[in-house]
Amino acid sequence: MASSTRRCDAAAIVEHLAGPGAPALRAFVERQRWFAGKARGLACVRVEDWAALCEDPPLILLLIRADETRYFAPAALGAAWGDPQRTIGPFAGQALLDAHWHPGFGHRLLEAMAEGRVLISARGSFRCAAVAPRDRVAWEEAAHASARPHAGEQSNTSIAFDRRLILKSVRRPESGGSPELEMLRFLTGCPGLNHVPRLAGWVEYADRDGLTTVVLLQEYVTNSGDGWTHVLSELGDLCTRLVATDDPRAVEASAGALGADIHELGAASGRLHAALASDPALPTFSPELITSKDVGHWRCAMLHDVEGLAAEMATAAPRIPTARTALEVLLDARPQIAQVAEALEELADGVTHKIRCHGDYHLGQVLKTAESFVVIDFEGEPARPLEERRAKQCPLRDVAGMLRSLDYAAHAALAARPETERAPLRPALAAWEAQAERAFLDGYTMTAGKTPARILPPSPATTRRVCTAFELEKACYELRYELNNRPDWIPVPLDGIARLLT
Repeated sequence: MASSTRRCDAAAIVEHLAGPGAPALRAFVERQRWFAGKARGLACVRVEDWAALCEDPPLILLLIRADETRYFAPAALGAAWGDPQRTIGPFAGQALLDAHWHPGFGHRLLEAMAEGRVLISARGSFRCAAVAPRDRVAWEEAAHASARPHAGEQSNTSIAFDRRLILKSVRRPESGGSPELEMLRFLTGCPGLNHVPRLAGWVEYADRDGLTTVVLLQEYVTNSGDGWTHVLSELGDLCTRLVATDDPRAVEASAGALGADIHELGAASGRLHAALASDPALPTFSPELITSKDVGHWRCAMLHDVEGLAAEMATAAPRIPTARTALEVLLDARPQIAQVAEALEELADGVTHKIRCHGDYHLGQVLKTAESFVVIDFEGEPARPLEERRAKQCPLRDVAGMLRSLDYAAHAALAARPETERAPLRPALAAWEAQAERAFLDGYTMTAGKTPARILPPSPATTRRVCTAFELEKACYELRYELNNRPDWIPVPLDGIARLLT
């Protein structure tokens, strides 16, 4: 009598996911926070390519296509059912898991990178690499540390190896060169820069379309949380003091401590941009003079986005009341928006340079350390095309992103208070935001100018006008995001637009 026992090797698992297990794989993808197609639904999922990282236990590097979008979804076979968010479905009496929650997955990837393995797949290969020279102490300690997946992320998934190394899987990898890998390789080689976790290794998928980064490994930086959490916590304490005391000195002391942090954040941001402008010999990173063509492109793109946003608001207005209000504001403000955008013309002065930038800079993209901040996540705004995210920009676009994030923090701090407290707190938080913006810009301009290339306009007044134009661009981007994800938050960027136009 033939045995009914099913094979449990990597090939059998992939065969299952491509066949009878496909509906379970589709349901698994739809449950994930990193799946970007929730609004339109998911028609089909198919296996695109795979390679076995290990056969015993089966650990699989898996690329799938969810409709037309590629995702990196490593899989593993586990002995028990777990959280539905982490479980794909049953196979051979066991559970198919998201491999990040298998205890051996992270360590096997570390081994593959340390050894420079090439894992042959059906249509290409997965190429594992480590930065040379390796920090052998860090790698050795990481190899013996527990591997702890981070459960709170949305677009990517990370595994921390104690406090030595941290591995990030890029869930939506794109062919054509990873902006983040490029940035980290460059910044890791910048002497004296302490504001970016050093690159330790990576995994790239190679096929006929080129290279696609699927895994990044960096040094672990001890921190107390991201900048958003830090600022909101401090603002919460400030609001509590404002409500509880009439002593302005106590409030000023609290606000002053946070102001010092914001000033240091500005200084760290300036050092980052100075580093990105420091190598005139490397074409992909050498500073370039901003031209009239650049400015014209940026202005046209900004105004085009406003028109497209107004059309989206008009479509959404019948079902979303806040969209109706936003549409009225946008239509009335178009002449003013065009006038503010004219400030970008001042960048074509023959002396101001564009450089590679972060591209999605906000409080959630920095980590608070004991002395300063470190910057993470250099892939840029996910909604923008890859070539746009790799293009050189005016660094004030990053500055504007952080200023908008400070505005969001003030609104979020106010929203966290009881309704009865908000009216008296509103002017105090508005005053704090104005002070925080000045502190950030003071810190930034103090350090950003320390490079042979001029990355700031010649005058502070021009810098502020250009920042306002880029803030307005960012607020419109935020308005589109809130329309599609959190309609109740539409008033936040809308208030920002109104303030920037006054």
